[in-house]
Amino acid sequence: MGFVDTNWDDVSTSNVIPVGYYSVQIAEQEQREGAKAPYINWTLTVDGVLSVDDPEKAMEASKAVESGRKLFLNTSLAQNSLWRLKRFIAAATGSMPTGTGFDPDSLIGMRVKVKVTIKQYEGEDRNDVGEVTKLV
Repeated sequence: MGFVDTNWDDVSTSNVIPVGYYSVQIAEQEQREGAKAPYINWTLTVDGVLSVDDPEKAMEASKAVESGRKLFLNTSLAQNSLWRLKRFIAAATGSMPTGTGFDPDSLIGMRVKVKVTIKQYEGEDRNDVGEVTKLV
């Protein structure tokens, strides 16, 4: 392989998006086995910037939308953690779930508002999806 022609000017060295509020579309779900209980791993696609904590990073946030940046959220199916899943369903559908069970695929394509923060994981900055609310 010879010389690789590329332009490094617009390439970020960070894989995180700025802290702030974003609109996301629920793109996928995968049920997995966890150490204590099964959980659902949700893949969310960033489709809008609602606000960023640092206005100087607005352009960086916009690039996350343009590139269809993915975020991930895990919701445990352990009884004492179902409150987070219940809130997630309510944010997506506009109403609190009732009865028993639900089909996770029924949320695919729905949109919600998320608060994105940055946390350290094994010495690297990673995005973390915290608060999830109804998109209005």
